[in-house]
Amino acid sequence: MNKQKIVIIGLGGIARRHIQAIFNLKIEYEIIGYDINKESIENTKQFLKNENIHIKNLEMIESYDNTINKIDSKTIVIIATSADVRKQIIEDVISKNPKAIITEKPFTQNIEDYNKIIELSKTNKIPIYLNFRRHYYKLYMQIKSILNTKENVNINIQIKKRGFACTGIHFIELATWLLDAKNYEIQYSETFEPYEQKRKGFFDFSANMIIKFDDMHEVQINFDNEEKEKIEFVEINLKNEIYKIFDFKEKYLVIDNKLNIKEKDFVIMHVSMITDETIMEILENKKPKMPNIEESFLSHKILFEIMKENGLDELNIT
Repeated sequence: MNKQKIVIIGLGGIARRHIQAIFNLKIEYEIIGYDINKESIENTKQFLKNENIHIKNLEMIESYDNTINKIDSKTIVIIATSADVRKQIIEDVISKNPKAIITEKPFTQNIEDYNKIIELSKTNKIPIYLNFRRHYYKLYMQIKSILNTKENVNINIQIKKRGFACTGIHFIELATWLLDAKNYEIQYSETFEPYEQKRKGFFDFSANMIIKFDDMHEVQINFDNEEKEKIEFVEINLKNEIYKIFDFKEKYLVIDNKLNIKEKDFVIMHVSMITDETIMEILENKKPKMPNIEESFLSHKILFEIMKENGLDELNIT
């Protein structure tokens, strides 16, 4: 039986969690991991050792060209690099006609590159999926199943001081997915002073915004730019009940129209818990829960528009 080939480009922390998930696959597979940085390769080896993950068919290499040349039409490619090099890598990968690509977000650093990759993906019939993991939360799937987009839905999101490009886009994408949004109007936005991330030379920023979707639904996102001990939550206001979700604490409240409150638990789905499922969905020709780049376009368009409105369109985000 032929082994399923999985190529991982970029061996940072996210890539290690992808490998952790792949380890759960019940099929025969081989992994080829690439990073230009030898230290990242050594750190990945140490991580696997610490996590007691022993993969027989695992090769980690420092040659980019050799990595690209190992891709064939049955390969699933995971791109876990910074956003500044992602467009070029995707172009190189698509030239090898892989079965599918899974990548991180923000997908690109500007809308022009995003549109170019969409066209390249369509022309070559190679699906590209973005790692928005809340699509795998049973709680959000449940809410989406009962949400009536023909009625007004208001969503309020409170986030601590985290980057909009790295973290906030998860919540914008969550809103566009839950609402099946087709168009939007940014009614208000303000951004705060960009800051350098742990990865030197890359920046992010906090922002507040109010967005109207499809002339009906209002989504308000507030970042705590002062690092106060505010409670983070996603509040989804439906016609007959409110869901208040404490996303990082795995708790949520359901409040009905008589103000009865029920507290419940839910499970956060980490990268280490979903990549294997996504791979099997792809191999079995099922529609993955993970959104493709067309489905995630609106969330990125909003990100880039807010950056441009506030003079941040040249910011080196990742």
